[in-house]
Order: sequence, then C-alpha cells, then structure tokens
Amino acid sequence: AQAKALTVSEEFDNALVIGSDQILTFENRLLHKPEKMEEARRRLLLLSGKSHQLTSAVALAKNGEILWHFTDIATITFRDLEPGFIGRHLASVGEVALTSVGAYQIEGEGVQLTRAMHNGTSSHSCIGCHSQAKAAKDCAGCHATTPPKQFSQITCAQCHTVDQALLGPFPMEAEARTAVAENSLNSRARASLTLGDEHIPEIVKIDSMVDKYEAVDFPHRQVVRAIFSRIKENSMAAYFHGDDVTLCAGCHHNAPATLNPTRCAACHGEAFTHEQDGRPGLKGAYHGQCMACHQAMGIVEPASTDCIKCHKKRN
Repeated sequence: AQAKALTVSEEFDNALVIGSDQILTFENRLLHKPEKMEEARRRLLLLSGKSHQLTSAVALAKNGEILWHFTDIATITFRDLEPGFIGRHLASVGEVALTSVGAYQIEGEGVQLTRAMHNGTSSHSCIGCHSQAKAAKDCAGCHATTPPKQFSQITCAQCHTVDQALLGPFPMEAEARTAVAENSLNSRARASLTLGDEHIPEIVKIDSMVDKYEAVDFPHRQVVRAIFSRIKENSMAAYFHGDDVTLCAGCHHNAPATLNPTRCAACHGEAFTHEQDGRPGLKGAYHGQCMACHQAMGIVEPASTDCIKCHKKRN
C-alpha cells in the first residue's frame, strides 16, 4: 500500500495520494489472485468450511513521503460450499472473481459464501446491520434498555421466510433475486402501529413509593404515541415488530407481549437486594428506565437531575 502511494505521489506534486492493498493468509500460506476461473473455483473449494485471514493496508502519501498508514486483519469463515453453488456463484459474478485474492468480494455477492450473515458485530451481516439500525435515536430508547436476546433464542423463521421448495432453482440474475426478496418482505405481517386509545391508558399514576415527592402522573398515552410517530415510516421496525404490542416491551421488557403487562413491582422489590439476581430495586428501575430512554433518544427535557419536573416535592 505504501509503495503504491509513493509511486503515484512522486508523479503529482502536492497531491494527497491514497494507496491500498490486501493479502490473504490461509493455513500459514500466502495466496495470490487466481488467474483463471478454474483456479477461482478451486480457491473457493479450498476455503470452504474454513477460516482465513485478510490483511488490509492503506497509506496516505504526499510529495514522496508517507503521511499516515494503517493495517488491520480480519478473520473470515466460509460456510460449507457445495460445488454446484460455487459454480453458480462464479457464473453470476464472472471474471470479477479474478480481481481478488480470495476469488470473492465481501462487499458484494461474496457475503453469501461466508457465515457473516449471523455475525452480530459485522456491518456486512444481516444481524450486524440490524444491530446498528437499533442504535438510531428513534429506536435506541427501547433497545438500549431491553435485554438483548441470545442467538439461540431467535427462531430461524423470523428471518428465513422463503420456502425454498417453492422457488425451484434459485435465480442468479440480480433483478430476479431482488424480486424474490421483495415478495418475501411484502408477504410478512407488518405491525400497523395503530392501537386505539381504548387500549392505551392516558395517565399511569406511579405512587407506590411516595415519600419526599408526590406521585408521578406518567403521560403514558403521549409517550406511546410519540414512539409510534417516530418509527411509523421505519420499514425495518414494521417488519420485525411482529405486532403492535411488541413495542410495549421497550418498557415492560420482561413481561409477556400483551395489552395488560405486569406491573414493575412484580419483578422489582422496593429496595435492591442481592437475592434479586442483580435486578435494581423499584426506585432504580423507574429512574433507570426513564433516564436511559431519554439519553439514548437524545431527549434533553426533563433533565435527569430535575426531580420536580416529574414529581412535585411534598410539603
């Protein structure tokens, strides 16, 4: 990467030149770009079901001098690839496969070769992309305080909704695959986000711990409507919130998805005890839920330190 940047930099005065390169290491061997499609096919068979390392480097040069450089190593694990799938994949991407040391492009159709689709930390995977989307302000208020599900708790059918028996040979043309995906998404039941007011209490009075401050008249319906409004145009939220009461879990995070969730006090005692498996006491649960949600969604008012904004001080 540095050599590339320096070579070009010496030809253009005062220009900032970026050079980059990548190498693939597999079982202590350095692999080079395949020269022919048959070699690309053998390369993918070699990597099938195993892990390899991609070392990527980038450098910035100016006037024949390196100003900055960076190197990173990523471990990529391929799923078990059938020879027929490899043949169809290479037929689809064509000789683009010969431009990469691994005979694939992770930023394109090559992601289908890897196990990355289930990698929660990869921006190239479905789950990783979903996790990043949940960090957006309109989503983070609920997701920041909701205990994340373990991978083993997620059913495959939540994402894999296409019955392959109905597809026949899977189409390789990009337009045909897009049509299959669109039909699958459009067939999913979407949350309507249209709960009627009769199902949403307008005010919830929180008075179980009245002491130095008066009870809180929590504007429950206003908060629910604000959440619905923030995500009503979010297609991902509509697809993955299986029904309208799924959003209730943002606050009622360990209660069943129902219009009549259990009260917070059912799980949180008035005071924290070690017997509660680390669960906060009722006071901590109330404050932690509201404050964490406001901070995640960027809501400035009321401030976390402005107690009387939520509950008036008792005389």
